[in-house]
Amino acid sequence: MSRAPLRLGARFAAAVCAAALAACAAPGQPPPARPSPEEQEILRRQEQVSTVGAIFPLLWDPEVLAVLQSVGGEIVRAVGASEAEFRYYVVDKPVFNAFTSPAGDIFFFTGMLSAARSRDELAGVFAHEIAHVLAGHYERLSRRASLGTVPALAAIILSGGNPAVFYGTLALLESYQLAFSREMETEADRLSLVYLRRTSFDPRGLIGALRLIEQGERFVPAGVPEGMRSHPLTVSRISALQSSVGLAPGEEYRPAPDPVWDRVRAILLTRDDPAAALREFGERARAGGADDLDLLGVVHLRRGDAAAAAEQFRLAVERAPGEARYALDLGAALWALDDGPGARAEIERAQRLPGGEAFALGHFILGEIRRAEGAPLDALGHYRRAAELTPQISEAHYQLALGLVGVSALGEADFHFGRAAELRGDYVGALESYRRARDLLGEDPLWAGRIDAAMRHLM
Repeated sequence: MSRAPLRLGARFAAAVCAAALAACAAPGQPPPARPSPEEQEILRRQEQVSTVGAIFPLLWDPEVLAVLQSVGGEIVRAVGASEAEFRYYVVDKPVFNAFTSPAGDIFFFTGMLSAARSRDELAGVFAHEIAHVLAGHYERLSRRASLGTVPALAAIILSGGNPAVFYGTLALLESYQLAFSREMETEADRLSLVYLRRTSFDPRGLIGALRLIEQGERFVPAGVPEGMRSHPLTVSRISALQSSVGLAPGEEYRPAPDPVWDRVRAILLTRDDPAAALREFGERARAGGADDLDLLGVVHLRRGDAAAAAEQFRLAVERAPGEARYALDLGAALWALDDGPGARAEIERAQRLPGGEAFALGHFILGEIRRAEGAPLDALGHYRRAAELTPQISEAHYQLALGLVGVSALGEADFHFGRAAELRGDYVGALESYRRARDLLGEDPLWAGRIDAAMRHLM
């Protein structure tokens, strides 16, 4: 029995499902069942993500999403909220902006993420957006304002790539965001500090985030509507918050070094502006140590120059031969160069180093190598381990599901097809896969609980 994954794009999946639900029944057939409240919520979420995805390209990079999930999840857990209430998306556009839906879907543009200097500053943005949702500010806006993002975003479809229309539509989005009153912004700032003080993040990162927003408000291309040029409320908010976080008036916040976030920035800046990424990380590599060499390698690899990447990763390994991360990156570059034996040797060496076994990337590449070598069972084990270590890797779940089909573990395969679909924003497809998994595995209490939890997370 074959099992094909649901490969419908998210924007089409929602339309197909909605059409099926709305269609009249065939003659002699009972009318289709009305979708349950849970199904309606999944359709609503699908529609929103599909609308954004139809306008802006969404970035599903597992390294980036794993860090966002880690930062946002820590804040949500610290305030006692459910992690299922919030979802995080990356819009692949070099625009300095972010927006949140009333339901807790937080969209970051790559331009804003690459401007942030640390996870502390990212946490400041997260805490503020989460505060707006938990404080009920969206409900206090008029329904017309709270739904304003959809027509604003949809207008970009008609821009035909025209920059003036594009930025003008972002101005509408900005107006929607500015619908929050000064009182609401003050309350969100106050709550943000409460939230951040319950986490491992530096609350001063909120000041850094607001400084970035202030700079973004000042940088507006020529021809953009005046409404996007400035918003003096940000300056007053910074002044009001500085003493609360222990900064003197006018004192600049300087974030601590953050290698984890540097890697995310290298990935995103390479997408937005490869030349700028080469300049910044090239200068760092010339003056820095092994970590800066590794980051320059990341830039080269993301640009598609695996040979240049391998050279930088080798230099990093020479400087720090006991660091598993650099060896794994070298293995990835060698795999991109079709050097399977070299890649396998480097990754297996990395896994023998302290902490090396815990990197999902190594297991995923070994899965690819072993599959190419004709060892599907070995590949299956590596894909499974990669999906366990970093659940945000949709391709690991997808390849794991294909391998499970090969050994006739169809219920488990459907579960992982569902995870792969969910991680790509195809919530309707994920629901169908989870239902098939439940039909096949529902009598197993452990699997029944796992599948039910996954279906609740969709809602």
